Amino acid sequence: MTDLSAPTSVAPRRKVDFASSEAKARVRQRYRSEARFRAYGLTALVITALFVCVLMADILFRGLPAFTQHSLLLDVPLTIEKIDPEGKKSPDALRSADYAGIARDTLIATIPGIEGRQARTQLAEILSSGAGDGLRAMVVADPQIVGQTVKARLLLSDDADLYFKGTGTRVSHRDTGRGIATPSATKGEIKILASANDFADELVAIKRQLAVRAEKLRKDADRLERVAAQAQAERIADLREQAKALQDRYEAPSAAEILDHRMPSLLIGINVYIGDVK
Repeated sequence: MTDLSAPTSVAPRRKVDFASSEAKARVRQRYRSEARFRAYGLTALVITALFVCVLMADILFRGLPAFTQHSLLLDVPLTIEKIDPEGKKSPDALRSADYAGIARDTLIATIPGIEGRQARTQLAEILSSGAGDGLRAMVVADPQIVGQTVKARLLLSDDADLYFKGTGTRVSHRDTGRGIATPSATKGEIKILASANDFADELVAIKRQLAVRAEKLRKDADRLERVAAQAQAERIADLREQAKALQDRYEAPSAAEILDHRMPSLLIGINVYIGDVK
């Protein structure tokens, strides 16, 4: 037989007087804590929203130039000899004409005094490789303008477009060097020679730029070859020749490079020889 133990006595609960001054003080303190918590949360939300607005404004400000592009407004002669020499007037014949060459020839003819193949090539490089696409669209949309001179906007190249947008590269100044830089002359073509390897980093950057430009020229040649290989064979060959020359300069172990118009991000306006005295 199991004996049942008598239940133990339970201590009586202490009565809380909610109307006392101590209880009211605790309630007021809790309300103040909740109010501070809400204020902290609201402040954090306001600061976060402010930073988001600043970030979005900065992104919008920096991205706006990407929605615009610069072009040249020129009178372009759309001669039958260059567009449809066989007189077929078919959409395929009109579409496959060398409009990039027409845009290039128009620019060279507009600016007098440009002599020599190299000078003309440098001038033509301010136009985008797609400068003729707008002419092609105009002719295909209205074949009747063939044989006329029309006003057309020719798209500028990336470098020229960035120049007019005021986007330039960062300029860095270096006050210390291991060697002595000596100019070869005071006018005309000047070579700056250093007695130590002070231009090693710049030479690496130049080599990288050569590779980038070579790749861009190869892509331009591939694009033109897909559009109209036969009509623009000369232009395609010229682009591939330029790309090969730049690639050869990139792969050459030479310790000297010429900064010219092909290196706009490193130097603009003058030619400087960068190398080291052996």
